[in-house]
Amino acid sequence: MIILVVTHKIKPALIADRVYILEDGLIVKEGTTRELLDGENLLSSAYREIVQF
Repeated sequence: MIILVVTHKIKPALIADRVYILEDGLIVKEGTTRELLDGENLLSSAYREIVQF
C-alpha cells in the first residue's frame, strides 16, 4: 500500500519510509529519513532548528 503525505511539518517526515524534498515543484532530494538527516538539505536544517530549543 502506498500513502502519500504532503506536509510542511517535520514530524510526519520523520516517521515516513521515504521522504522527497521538493523545491519549486521539483524533487531535489529523496531518501530515507536517516539518509536525509545525515546530509545537508531542507529536512536536516529544519530538524536542527527544532532540536536546538
